Amino acid sequence: MIVQTVVFTIASLLLPQAAALGGRTGVFGFLALLVVFLLPLMGFTTSRSSIPRSHRVSITRSGERSCVHSRFIIAAVVFYTSGSLAIWPFSAHVGHLAGLTNTAFGWLAAVANIGGLAMCIAGSLLGDGRAAFRLLAPAVLLTALACVVQAVPWSISAFCTAFLLNYALWFFIYPNLIGIACRMDSSGRLATLCSGAWMISQASVTPLSGLLGRNGHFLGVGLLGMGNCLVSTLLVVGLYFSMHGRIRNRSMSQHRLRKNKQVYARSGLDTYF
Repeated sequence: MIVQTVVFTIASLLLPQAAALGGRTGVFGFLALLVVFLLPLMGFTTSRSSIPRSHRVSITRSGERSCVHSRFIIAAVVFYTSGSLAIWPFSAHVGHLAGLTNTAFGWLAAVANIGGLAMCIAGSLLGDGRAAFRLLAPAVLLTALACVVQAVPWSISAFCTAFLLNYALWFFIYPNLIGIACRMDSSGRLATLCSGAWMISQASVTPLSGLLGRNGHFLGVGLLGMGNCLVSTLLVVGLYFSMHGRIRNRSMSQHRLRKNKQVYARSGLDTYF
């Protein structure tokens, strides 16, 4: 995700210059050269022979058997991506209605790219442990609120804040959702399904938001995004307690068992039990 953000930022900075020099041909020519330049890096990807075989019963990092079905994490990805991405086709238009010029919106997009890169680095330093999992639900909930604010041109400051939050939090939420899928299935197949689900959800929600946005109902697009993100928040909370709740309950039971044995030993009752 970090490398993707760097490449996207470089492309965003150079595409206007390519357009100024060669117009539409310059833009697509630059994109073609960028793909050709990055193509040799495909040689560093993992070969299929080294991918572990998928198991029907997934094991979490702590050794506990996961009681969560894979459909729950896929559903969390679908609702989050469809919700957070619903307003993006109209973001520039809503920004102009709020009072942003084309140049100002370009600067906002550049700052959002930097924020996304910073969030990527912070998320990678935080790791994929329980601390990041705890922050996941509040981040999705904050995105739900940002969807509504980003859809309605109340003020320039409100729109810019919501735009930056929605964009930057994506680079924390989506990698963590994929990380959960990887912990549930070490072969990577479930993570690939989640990525495919993202593409399908984006393709399906865009026509619906397009119908609303075409008639100027941007608040409806924002409410649609907020509702989907709220559903994803509930799914993330359920995933957390399903994957970590059993581990905590088991450790507490073991602690009580050890404590009871100590009490029995001190009282002499251990000779009878």
